[in-house]
Amino acid sequence: MDSRVDSFQLQCVTTMSPNFEKLNQIFNKLMEITDPVFETTFPNSEFEAHIIMTSVEPEYRTQGLGTEMITRTMLMLKAKGFPVLRSIFSSPAAQIIGTKLGFTELGRLELKGQVDQDGNELFPTATTEFVADVAKVL
Repeated sequence: MDSRVDSFQLQCVTTMSPNFEKLNQIFNKLMEITDPVFETTFPNSEFEAHIIMTSVEPEYRTQGLGTEMITRTMLMLKAKGFPVLRSIFSSPAAQIIGTKLGFTELGRLELKGQVDQDGNELFPTATTEFVADVAKVL
């Protein structure tokens, strides 16, 4: 592993999305909560890989594609020497995949009631109740 690399991020986020800034605020809040848990749960991990927002188009869901994407990513990251994978799971499908693949939930943040700096609710029509920060030893 290249010693200059201390994290590797695979981001599947479209920055053109009107929700990008809102999601970023939620992710930052969640990481503030879960970083200490991560450090306690995975004390010997000097660095970790991150997957942020993996998604499958609705017409291709329930075919195992999400599981396959994450499984292949874990194999690639393990081969590159990353000891731990961290991800944010926000959909019920992603949470099922995470459980099936053995991820540990570090913490979660309820979406209802989350507000921006002006006091406006970030996701007033959210269909997902919470986002979860999860991790797995590779």
